[in-house]
Amino acid sequence: LGPLQTRAFAFSIRADAPEGDYYPTFTLSFYDSNLYHRSLLQVDDTALDITIADMPDAFSKGRKKTIYAQVANPRKNGVRNVVLEVSGPGIAASPERTFIGDLPAGSKVPVNFTITPYQETTAMLTITYDNGDNPHRRTRELRIPFGVDKKQADPVVSNIQVKTEGGIYHVTGDVN
Repeated sequence: LGPLQTRAFAFSIRADAPEGDYYPTFTLSFYDSNLYHRSLLQVDDTALDITIADMPDAFSKGRKKTIYAQVANPRKNGVRNVVLEVSGPGIAASPERTFIGDLPAGSKVPVNFTITPYQETTAMLTITYDNGDNPHRRTRELRIPFGVDKKQADPVVSNIQVKTEGGIYHVTGDVN
């Protein structure tokens, strides 16, 4: 390097350290002196968050139910290639994989999916994403219990009367 010349240097750094701020030193040796430069390196292991906004109290065998979730990024930086995958023994999920894409810092995105259980089980919600060149994975378990659905209507019909007028049937009664 000569006077008024610049040169860019790029390094890959592997941070096998606890969370925190670090200042690695870049050293460039000349013939008779050295150049030192310190740079801030932040190690942050904060994971994306999967929150269940709404889901049924109970499930029934073979009956499809919708689950309303959201994926949030509490990190100081955005992440890329975010994908949510729903899996588990004895369930059919739709969609099984949802591509979310980029998720900026401090943002959240709603993700809805349906589960049709064929047995009482635990569904696995797995989120994968890239932070820089580093791939990450986070998994959350979601219990799928069978039981009486509190939102399911079981109407009782009584006092039914059927009348025919000109080929048209009129059915009346009490529904509880």
